[in-house]
Amino acid sequence: IIDAEQRGTRAVIVERPFDCNIQLFQVNDCWKVMAELATELRTELNPLVVALTGSCGKKTTRTMIANILGNRGQTLQNKDNLNNTLGVPLTLLQLKAQDEFAVIEMGTNAPGEIAYSTSIVRPDVALITNVGPVHLQGFGTQEQVAHEKGQIFKGVSDNGCAVLNLDDQYYDSEADLTGLLDDNYEPISAAHFNATLINITCLDTACNWDANATDSCMYWPSGGKDCGAA
Repeated sequence: IIDAEQRGTRAVIVERPFDCNIQLFQVNDCWKVMAELATELRTELNPLVVALTGSCGKKTTRTMIANILGNRGQTLQNKDNLNNTLGVPLTLLQLKAQDEFAVIEMGTNAPGEIAYSTSIVRPDVALITNVGPVHLQGFGTQEQVAHEKGQIFKGVSDNGCAVLNLDDQYYDSEADLTGLLDDNYEPISAAHFNATLINITCLDTACNWDANATDSCMYWPSGGKDCGAA
């Protein structure tokens, strides 16, 4: 608190009294209040929010999406690895009125964390990069990892979109978690979007992008920055 005061902070949320010269707001649970403030700010500013999780490739995918959206408008994304149940609300609290988009990466080490983060973020678009045998000490099996990751789809807004990988072995269970399937649902045999002719070098990556019978070319330098499409 003293350090925050020296850096010009005007108010601090605390759980116990502290002798200082700045405004203190004492609460029972700082973590809970921070999450509530983040949710309120996300609701008030209402940018289009993309949320993603996965066993690997999260940071690269998040950076790519943020750079692509950044060509359309100001875009917020997580800094570094602030993707846990503390980092997600901290990221949302950085939202500004000028932000048209937010790309929020979510990580998890234990059951329930994705559901918690998703309830704060309430994404308009949600996706899973992949599911692998990681953090098994917290989940036990890869199937449980898949179930945990799939909770991201339960928080998608009413008019939102769930992006699923048709090639993923957990596609069916993830699709079920979206809540978008009904008795008339018929499994699809081909993905709506396909990447072909993928070429990866030490300098960049390029591919053809087939979206609903419309072909385009995408490319991005290593690191996911300055992505482009043609």
